Parts: sequence; C-alpha cells; structure tokens
Amino acid sequence: MPALKVSACAFLGSFVLYILNRTNGVQPFSLFKAINVPVHTRSKPFIVLADMFISSIIGSAIVVLLTDPSTTSQAVAAGLGMTGLLSAAGKAPPP
Repeated sequence: MPALKVSACAFLGSFVLYILNRTNGVQPFSLFKAINVPVHTRSKPFIVLADMFISSIIGSAIVVLLTDPSTTSQAVAAGLGMTGLLSAAGKAPPP
C-alpha cells in the first residue's frame, strides 16, 4: 500500500473526528492549544482551519508511525482512534 494513500486516509480519520469534536463542544487534540494560541468559537475562521489541518497532519503522522496500517480501513480507523484518544481528556472550549 503506498505510504501517501495510507497517510491521506489517516489524515481523513483525524480530520473527521476533529470536526466532530468541535461541533459537539469537546476540545479536540489541538497543536495551537498546546502552544497557547487562542482557538475557540470566536476565533477567526482561518485560525480554526489552520489548527484543524496542522493538528490533523501531526495526528496522522503519529498514527502512521506508531501503528503502520496496511489498508485504508486500518488507516482511517487509526486516525479516528488516535484523535479520539488524544481528545478524550479534553474539556468544552470556552464560549
């Protein structure tokens, strides 16, 4: 399985769960939050979108390195699972 295809599927899983967490009011795994860049519901759309992409790219890279998925289904599930694990202790974002 080409590495780019697996990485893209892991990114898809991470990105989908990031969006799901934000819409459900759960703080998703966020690089910007870790470096104290304010990302909340009142943030500019570009900052939120950049955080979504950068955090999902980092999450998918971690997933591919740790789990080494061999199929697209495994990659998507690993992306969902890793983002879910990293977001599990998250709190609701400030209003």
